[in-house]
Amino acid sequence: MNFGNYPTRKNRDFLATCVTEFEAKRTSHAENSSSRRQKSKKWTLPLDVNNVAACKIFFLDTLNISEARVITAIKKKLSGINFTSGDMRGRHHTGPTKNSIERDAVKAHIESFPTVESHYCRHNTHRRYLEADLSLHMMHRLYAEGRRNALSLTSYETIFYTEYTIGFHKTKQEVCDFRNTHLQAIKVDPNTNSPRGLPSTQGSC
Repeated sequence: MNFGNYPTRKNRDFLATCVTEFEAKRTSHAENSSSRRQKSKKWTLPLDVNNVAACKIFFLDTLNISEARVITAIKKKLSGINFTSGDMRGRHHTGPTKNSIERDAVKAHIESFPTVESHYCRHNTHRRYLEADLSLHMMHRLYAEGRRNALSLTSYETIFYTEYTIGFHKTKQEVCDFRNTHLQAIKVDPNTNSPRGLPSTQGSC
């Protein structure tokens, strides 16, 4: 068992679960000779979904730890320290995390670019468009310049597509190419001998 590979918090959680300390039953002779309470420990190791009893030597040898480490874990448990809250050494929660700061920086950067309505999709009034000569790769490169903790391009794209309803303007040439491709796919109605499915002429070349 690679006990030493686990973080300190997980180690203490494990020891606090596997080792329990209780007051040993004292004989009348022990009561007369000393008033000091005698403590005993119950040592267990996990097997499948249950814990099975083990002797102290086997327990310590299996985990390759000292008894002092077990005693420390038990003392912390009895003192009321909550292991499951995490090892708080070196952590400070007085402000926002670096990741949240960078997310805000990404959003501020995206919002710094002017947007316009589409000239070709006026029916979609909620969607705004960036200039056609921009791209996410270009925007991310501008954002990341000089930032030590800049988020990745993937994170930038995720924020762009999930937080905003923004697209990139198609150039007039792109729209013309699309219309030409669409026109080639138009079928002639055999009943009227006229084209069907003709696209709107709004925004024509």
